[in-house]
Amino acid sequence: MPNLPISGLPSASSLDGTELLPFVQGGVTTQATAQDILNANLPVTSSGITVSGDIVPTTPQGATLGSIDKPFSELYLQSGSISIESDTPGDPSALISNVSGNLEISVGGMSLIESGSSFTSPTGSFEKLSAGLTENYIWIGDSNNRNVETPVSSLPGYFPFNYGLFNQTGSSSPVSGSTHVSGSLIGGGVGTLSVPANGFTKGDAYQATFSGIINAENNKTLQITIKTDNVILADTGVISMPGITGDKRWRMDIDFSIREVGGAGTAEIATAGTIQFRTDSSGNVITEIFSDDNNTTFDTTINNTLVVEAEWGNGQSDLSSIYSKLFTLLKTY
Repeated sequence: MPNLPISGLPSASSLDGTELLPFVQGGVTTQATAQDILNANLPVTSSGITVSGDIVPTTPQGATLGSIDKPFSELYLQSGSISIESDTPGDPSALISNVSGNLEISVGGMSLIESGSSFTSPTGSFEKLSAGLTENYIWIGDSNNRNVETPVSSLPGYFPFNYGLFNQTGSSSPVSGSTHVSGSLIGGGVGTLSVPANGFTKGDAYQATFSGIINAENNKTLQITIKTDNVILADTGVISMPGITGDKRWRMDIDFSIREVGGAGTAEIATAGTIQFRTDSSGNVITEIFSDDNNTTFDTTINNTLVVEAEWGNGQSDLSSIYSKLFTLLKTY
C-alpha cells in the first residue's frame, strides 16, 4: 500500500510492544519497536502532564517519585488517600487524613523518634502534641490555624513544673540525747528519696522541708548532717542549744542545686539551708544558717539516696530529743 497517508492505514489492534516504527538517525532511516521507545527512558519536558488513569510501578517498591536532589516542590493529595503500608506483610496500613484542619493518623500508633527525646502514642491517635516538660514554650493554633510559639509562663493558671518526690506520712523516731549516736530525721512515707544513676541533669534543683518537735538541755550541743548515702553534702555544724522544754517546734529548710554531673571529682552539688528552734525564753526563735559545696566526693553516675541525721553531744540525757512530724522533698527545677 504505497503512498498512503497515515489516516489511510488500517487501525492497529492491541499493542504488545513488538510493533516496528521508523526513525531517522544521522540521515539514515532505522527501525525500533514500540517497547524500545518505552525503555529508552527519554526525558519528558512539558508545562504540565494530565493523566486519567493510575500510575503504578511494574514491581512492588520499584519506583521513586522525585529524588533527594530533585524533590517535587508541592504535593496535593486527597484526605484519606495516603496509605502507609507496613514493612510486615499482613499488618494493617496507617491512613493519614485531614479532619477539620487537623492531621489524623488512624489504625497505627505514632512514634516520633529522636536521640534522647522521643514521643510514642500507642493508642493509634492523639489530639495534641506540644513541647516536653523540659521546654519553656508550647505551640498553640490561633484562629487562623497557624501555630504560634507561646511561652508556658503566659498561659492562664501557669505554674512551674515542680513536683513532689517524697512526702512523710508519719513521725520519725525520736533521736535521744542519751544514745550519743546519730539517728534519722526521716520517717516513713510515700514516694522516693533516691535518684538513680545518671538521673541528675546539670541545673536540677531540689528542696527539703522539715518540721517537728524538739526538747533540749541548756548549753548542750546538737548537729544535723545532710548526706547522700555516706557522702556528706552539708551540716549545721555543732549548735550550742538553749533550754527548750515542753515539746517546742522546730523547722528546717534545705535547698540543693546540681552544678555539674559526672563521677566523683567532676560532679558538684551546692547545699544551703536554715534551721529554727523556738526556745523557752519568751518563745524566742533562734535561726542557724548553713551551706556547703561538694565537688570532690559527690557522684551522679551512681544511685543517690537522701539521708538526714541528728546527733546530740556527749553528757546529755533523754531530756534532749528531736524528731520530725512533717517532711517533704520536691524537685523545684
